[in-house]
Amino acid sequence: MKIILISGLPGSGKSTIANILKNDYGFPVYSLGDIIRENALKEGISPSTLATIYRLSYGRRSIARKLIERIKNTLSKDTKVIVIEGVRSIDEVFEIQEKLSKEIYILYIIANWRKRFERLFSRSRFDDTKSINYLRLRDFREIYYGLGELISYADYIIINDFDNIEDLKREIDRFLKIFNII
Repeated sequence: MKIILISGLPGSGKSTIANILKNDYGFPVYSLGDIIRENALKEGISPSTLATIYRLSYGRRSIARKLIERIKNTLSKDTKVIVIEGVRSIDEVFEIQEKLSKEIYILYIIANWRKRFERLFSRSRFDDTKSINYLRLRDFREIYYGLGELISYADYIIINDFDNIEDLKREIDRFLKIFNII
């Protein structure tokens, strides 16, 4: 099984790309961020706080372990490609490689901070930022936990400053063809 791991700072377009891979190519999509958001709602704390607690208390692989359990419980044996959105560290990558598949492709998404702020400001997720200072804090935390290092392991980087979805879709298609995923 091939696994596409999508990574990037908040608002870079990870969820948009995951949705394209799901809707246009039929790949099952799993999100590390969904695991955190679901548990944060139950606990009544912010997702950022809960992610920090998990990583400090249970290790940098703890969130990936929770997602892997979900994947193993829902995955069809005939599945050839899955997408995992929101990978934040090389530790999570190693956990996924060890438990699911050696054939992984890290797709790293970059966007300038202004576009990311606009995207976060306009979407309606409860954990999104409404201030530039909060975005900076969130970026710092993500980079600290491994996102900065992860770019050096990327198999492909998309600079997602596209003004239309069709250009983004062409770039995704190029990535999939280069690595013989489709």
